[in-house]
Amino acid sequence: LREARALEERMRGRAIVNPTVDGRRDVKFRAETMDDVPIIGTTEKQTALSSARPEIGRFLLPFDVRFKKNVCVIGADVRDGLFGTANPINQTLSIGRTAFRVIGVMEKQGGSFLGGPNFDRQVFVPITSYVKAFGGRHHQDVNVAVKAQTLAAIADLEYEVTGEMRKIRRLRPSEADNFSINKLDTLVGTFN
Repeated sequence: LREARALEERMRGRAIVNPTVDGRRDVKFRAETMDDVPIIGTTEKQTALSSARPEIGRFLLPFDVRFKKNVCVIGADVRDGLFGTANPINQTLSIGRTAFRVIGVMEKQGGSFLGGPNFDRQVFVPITSYVKAFGGRHHQDVNVAVKAQTLAAIADLEYEVTGEMRKIRRLRPSEADNFSINKLDTLVGTFN
């Protein structure tokens, strides 16, 4: 997380930087349990990187992340599986052994393609709460999404991020990158 914060500081005003960690846990509300649900530790910037929005309630706020609040935003399938037709807002569910209060439900995004993730079957929690509840500060891979502020800035962004990450990781010019950059156009090209 330290490196993600450093990159965010260096890219301020030029790009949106959002770190995430993820894992799978059983999620329970009263007698209902869903096994092996993807849990995503993220920040309030997640909504700037995705078109998905909460259908009811709200998404994470900077306050939730900063103060390690045990709050969560659930996907539509999680709502249906645990709560049925009941309103889940302000209900407390268990993720693993930790209690989280539901503050929002994401709008239904539909099925995934080519066996990819089911975005309706996931739970978002503040990244700081994820680390507090499940560990991962030193042993978990942190994914960092970076989004350019404008389309014109995209071309230079990859080089800028590469340079900043090399500085953050104190790599010498002769050393190979010890991180990877996955571009959305590369991923989309794989499926076309």
